[in-house]
Amino acid sequence: MTPLLEVTDVQISYRPRRGLLSRLVRALRSDTTEPVPAVRDASFTINPGETVALVGESGSGKTTLARSIAGLIQPQRGSLRFDGDDITRPVHRRPPELLRHIQYVFQNPASSLNPRRKVRYSLGRTLDVFFKLSGAERRDRMAELLASVHLDPGYIDRYPPQLSGGEAQRVAIAQALAAEPKLILCDEVLSALDVSVQDNILELLRELQAERDVAYLFIAHDLAVVRWLADRVVVLYHGRIVEQGTVEEIFTPPHHPYTALLLDSIPGKGEHQTSALTEDASTVGTAPDAGCAFEPRCQHRIAGVCEVDDPPRLHDSPTHDVLCHLSAEQRVSLQSGSAAAAATSGVPSQEIS
Repeated sequence: MTPLLEVTDVQISYRPRRGLLSRLVRALRSDTTEPVPAVRDASFTINPGETVALVGESGSGKTTLARSIAGLIQPQRGSLRFDGDDITRPVHRRPPELLRHIQYVFQNPASSLNPRRKVRYSLGRTLDVFFKLSGAERRDRMAELLASVHLDPGYIDRYPPQLSGGEAQRVAIAQALAAEPKLILCDEVLSALDVSVQDNILELLRELQAERDVAYLFIAHDLAVVRWLADRVVVLYHGRIVEQGTVEEIFTPPHHPYTALLLDSIPGKGEHQTSALTEDASTVGTAPDAGCAFEPRCQHRIAGVCEVDDPPRLHDSPTHDVLCHLSAEQRVSLQSGSAAAAATSGVPSQEIS
C-alpha cells in the first residue's frame, strides 16, 4: 500500500527563549548556543484509512511533530510527503486542496471554536473556504455534519460556552470533517474530557473512520486508549522515536525499556506499576548530551555503553523497530508478563555490566 503520509528523518529545533537582558548578554558574549532539538530524525508512515498513535510523556515532541505535518512549524531537516507530493513547507505556501485534506482537532476545542460565534459560524466557515455551496446546500450540509457526530441540528444556533466538553469536541470534529479530509491530526483530544465522555468520543472516531476511510494521527499519553483505537503505535521520548510497530507488537514483549515503563503506568495494574513512571520524574526534562536519551531512567542500562554510544535501531520484525542497545533476546529475558495481559510485570531495577 502506498502511504498517505511519509515522515522521513524530520528534525525540528527551538532556540531557548530569552528576555531582552539575556539576549543582550548573549550578544556581548558572542554566545552561539545551538537551538534545542525537539524532534530528532523522526521517520514513520500513515496509510489511507489507518490510525497511527503517537505516544509519550509531556515534552516528548508529539505536538511539535503534528504541527509540522499541519504546516504550522517548519522542519530544519528531513521531508514530509502527502499523497506522494512534497509538503515540507509552511501552511501559507500549501495549496488549498492540501489544506483541505489535512485537518487538525485540538486538545481544547476553544482553540478552534470562536466563543463569540454560534456553531453555524464554525461549520460554515470551513464550508465557505473549501466549497461553493448555495444557502440551502450549506444549511443541509451543516445539519448532516452535526448528525454525523451525533448532535441534534438545533446545536447549530448554540454558542461554544453553552456546550459541554464532549459536545464542544464533537463540534470540533464536525468542523474538521466539513473539509472532507484524508487525514485528521487528533492532538490529545480526550485529555480534557471525563472518562465516560472519552469512551463516547473514541467510539465516534472509530465510527467515522469506518464510514469515511479517513486516517488519524492520534496523539496521546494513555496506552490503554491507544490499544483500543490504533493500528500502529509510534513511541516518542525526548524527540526520538524509540519504538514503533503494530499494536500487538507494542503490547507484547520485548519492548523498549521506555515503552515498558509506559505500559507499567496503565491504571489498574497495581500501586507498584502505577508509580514506576513518576519515580524518576526529575530526569524527564533532561536528556544527556551523549548516548541514549533514556539512559538516566533506564532500569536495564549497560554500564559503559548506554551513557556513551548512541543506540542502534534494531528491527525485531519487518514492522517493529526499537532504538536500544539491548537485543531482543536481552529484552525478553529482562521483561516478564504474558502477551494476553499485554504488559510487563515490573522487574527489579538492575544494571547490566
